[in-house]
Amino acid sequence: MSHVYLLEDSERKVWLVKIGKTSNTLEELETRYNTYIPNLKIHMYQKCSNAEEVEAKILEKYSGCLAENNKNNNTEWINYIPFRTEYYCIQPTIEELKEDIRSLMVV
Repeated sequence: MSHVYLLEDSERKVWLVKIGKTSNTLEELETRYNTYIPNLKIHMYQKCSNAEEVEAKILEKYSGCLAENNKNNNTEWINYIPFRTEYYCIQPTIEELKEDIRSLMVV
């Protein structure tokens, strides 16, 4: 059984979260990312049977919010906003992302 996760570097000056899937334990996930994200914050780590599908659908839904790498390719890092304002914005909040992920999960 896989897990879906949502994490961020809490010290970054930009608001980015990463959506992913893993069969690793939470401890293994933390060890993997702590190497290059010392201020790792995990917002979600949830077991589900359709982690690959959840990840793909979230990346598709927020394709206009994905960060690009140095070759201008989309990554699994999503630009988000810390809170919803009255102004139109395509970026989701962390809570909106978590809600969307939960709505797609099959436990």
